[in-house]
Amino acid sequence: MEDILASRRASSDISFVTREIGTTPNLLATNLSREEIHKRVLRDESVRLVIESLGEPRNVSEARVADILNEMGQNLSTLSTRSVGFLLAKVFKRLYSSIQVNSDGVSRLRSVLTSSTVVLLPSHRSYMDFLILSYTFFHYNLPLPYIAAAIDFLGMRLVGELLRHCGAFFIRRSFRDDRLYWAVFASYVGVLIRTGAHPIEFFIEGTRSRTGKSLHPKTGMLSIVLREFLLGRVSDVVLVPVSISYDRILESRLYSNELTFGESKPKESTSGLLAARSVLANSYGAIRCHVGAPLSVRDLTVSVDRGVYCRDPLSTVDEAFCKEVAYKVLGLLIANEFVTDTSIVATLFIHCVDNSVGVSVREVTSLFVWLRGKLKVIGCKVSDINSCVTPS
Repeated sequence: MEDILASRRASSDISFVTREIGTTPNLLATNLSREEIHKRVLRDESVRLVIESLGEPRNVSEARVADILNEMGQNLSTLSTRSVGFLLAKVFKRLYSSIQVNSDGVSRLRSVLTSSTVVLLPSHRSYMDFLILSYTFFHYNLPLPYIAAAIDFLGMRLVGELLRHCGAFFIRRSFRDDRLYWAVFASYVGVLIRTGAHPIEFFIEGTRSRTGKSLHPKTGMLSIVLREFLLGRVSDVVLVPVSISYDRILESRLYSNELTFGESKPKESTSGLLAARSVLANSYGAIRCHVGAPLSVRDLTVSVDRGVYCRDPLSTVDEAFCKEVAYKVLGLLIANEFVTDTSIVATLFIHCVDNSVGVSVREVTSLFVWLRGKLKVIGCKVSDINSCVTPS
C-alpha cells in the first residue's frame, strides 16, 4: 500500500495541483462537450419514443428534456478540479494520518482505462468516499470520474455547482413514475458510457451505511450499464469495485444520533458544511483504499442471449441477472475491506472485556495481537502495525 499523503507532506501543494496533467487517454474514447452530450440525449430513440407517447406538443416536451439535462448534467472543468485538489490536499493532511492505496490495483486500472469504458463501484460509508476517490485519481494522473450524486447537493449554494465542475451529475431521489425523466437519465448515462472518455462512478449500495455493514445493492444504474453492452453499443464495460476503509468515520457522531435517538439526517447545506469545520481539529486516523480486480461485463454476460436485446432495443435487463452481478460486486467490496485497528479494539471491549472491573493496557494489547492474528489466518485484510503500545 502506498500513502498518497506522504508526498503532500514533503512538497508544495501548489506545485502538486499546477503540474502538467498527462493522463493516458482511452484510444476508443470520444471527447464530447456538455452541449454535445445533451444533443445526443435529445436525439436518442428511447427519449424520442417517450416524448411521442406523452401526447403533448413536441416543443413542450423538448423544453422539459432541456430542463432535466441542465439540472442533471456534469460540466467538468480543469480549473475547478485543480482548485478543489488544492483544498482537499490541505484538508486531508489535517484530518488523516495517511491515505493508503494499493499500487497494483492502480496499475491494473490504468491499463484498463486505455481500452475500455470503466465503471467505478465504491463502497459507501461516508460523504468523503467520492472525494477520496477523485483525489486518488487526481494524484495518479488518471481521468477524473463522472460521479452520480444525489440532487440534495444542488441545494448547497456554490458547493453544488463546484461539484458539477468536478464531474458530478445530479439525480433526483425518486423518479420511477416519471417516464420522461427515467428515459433522459438512462440515455444520459448511456452516452457517458459510449463516449468512454472518463470512468463513471456510482455507489452500488445507493446510500451510506450507518452501521458499517454493507447494504443490499441497488440495480437501477447497473441495469443501464449492462444494457449498453447487451445492445452492442460498446464492445465491453469494465466494473471496478473500490473498497474504502476508515479508522474513524467523519460522520460517526451523526450516525450514532440517527441510530440511537432516531434523529433525522441533516439536510445538506453550505451553512451546515461551514458549521462542521470544527472537525478539522480532530484526527480521524488512516484511510485504506483498495482498487479491486476489474470485472468484464462481456465475461459476466457470456451466457446471456444478447439477441433478445438486439431485436427489441427498448427491452430491460433481467432483474435476476442484475442482482446476480450486483451481489458479485458487493461480495468483492466486502472481501477487500480492511478490518481496522479501531474495529478490533471495539470488538474486544464488547465481547472479551469485563467493563465492570476494568482492564490493563497490557491485557488489551495481548488480546489485540491475538485477535488480529486470528483475523489474518482466516484471510481478512488487516492494517500494518506501525507502532506497538508498551505499557509502563
